Amino acid sequence: MRNDGYITPLSKLVLQFLVIQSILKSSPTYQSKCIEIKQNLITATECLKKFTEKWLTHNHKAREGEELGDLTFSLESLNKKMQEALRNTWVEWSSNKKNEVALDEVLLNQQSLIPTMKDVCESFKLLTAELAKLLRDIPETEERISEIQSISEQLIVLREQMNFEVPGDVKLFLEHINNVHKSASLAMVTPDVFRWLSEQNLLEHYIVARGRA
Repeated sequence: MRNDGYITPLSKLVLQFLVIQSILKSSPTYQSKCIEIKQNLITATECLKKFTEKWLTHNHKAREGEELGDLTFSLESLNKKMQEALRNTWVEWSSNKKNEVALDEVLLNQQSLIPTMKDVCESFKLLTAELAKLLRDIPETEERISEIQSISEQLIVLREQMNFEVPGDVKLFLEHINNVHKSASLAMVTPDVFRWLSEQNLLEHYIVARGRA
């Protein structure tokens, strides 16, 4: 018998704790949520150290002492606390991440009608899909948490570039320009539409052509 069988599970639990710690770094309840897990982790590490010391001097007879029982109990307790904390923490954190970058599909589609916003909207859609994929499962490393955080920040920057204060006449004009006929009548170019197109430097994006008789 070797005590390696206890070191690997403990290492995995340490990694889980680091993930939880990474998630909660900016949380105001960080200390209260992590302190109990951290104490259990310290206890399990101490029990492993005691059992290892006895194993070095007593070899397989070390199983007859209370050290092995203490180690097994501490690991089971730590694993239970860790799994519960990781699951609850992840549900709360991932939900917050989704809410932080949420954008109504109707608003996003309206933005994509604006020529200068098409690339921004496309990038937003791609990053949103990537974020959804990453949030599907509980991460196993701190690096994955950093990756999620980075994508969230990029999405927020893209959303801030969008212009949601579009007058009603402009929305109607853009909808017609982007519909199946790709056109709108001059009657739709109201003073508000012309002013908005000018402010957005979009006048050169459109031309006047004679309609079909």
